[in-house]
Amino acid sequence: MATQEKTAKRRGSTRSRQQGRATVRRPSLDVEWSRTEQALRLFEQLESLAGKARERDQDAAVAVDAKNLAWQQLREADPIRISHAQRLLRVSNQTVRDWVSAGILESFGGAPERVGLDGVIRAKLIADELRARGQDRDFMGAVLSRLEALSLARDEDFRKSMRQMRGGKRRPRPY
Repeated sequence: MATQEKTAKRRGSTRSRQQGRATVRRPSLDVEWSRTEQALRLFEQLESLAGKARERDQDAAVAVDAKNLAWQQLREADPIRISHAQRLLRVSNQTVRDWVSAGILESFGGAPERVGLDGVIRAKLIADELRARGQDRDFMGAVLSRLEALSLARDEDFRKSMRQMRGGKRRPRPY
């Protein structure tokens, strides 16, 4: 047995050699990924509950509450490593870092750097939709535009202005 492997066994590490390359599995990564998966399962269950409630009654308060609770649960989840975000989003590590720089994902800093799970899931939903449509050109720009549109749609002042314009009470400003 190689000296490196003996040392790793004494430390309780799960370092192993495969085909001449060292493969390192750190238990802390597995624990963090497990917590992330648990948060995602709870999110999916709450989203499913919201969908079922919405099917029964379009204006069901239960549907709205379940959806809000699902997203609140993700906002309160621990930030995740960039490598985990990369895995969820199915993009490269550099793409995740670019999205952090562009403001698509919220950075929580640290070493290793971490990002908010709710932002990752919002970006994932949009990315999956864009991929399904075959829109993978300027992927970052498309995701950013969609996220900006979603945040505008949640802005009460913006929605009020849109209702006024549709009702003819207000004219759009000329630019």
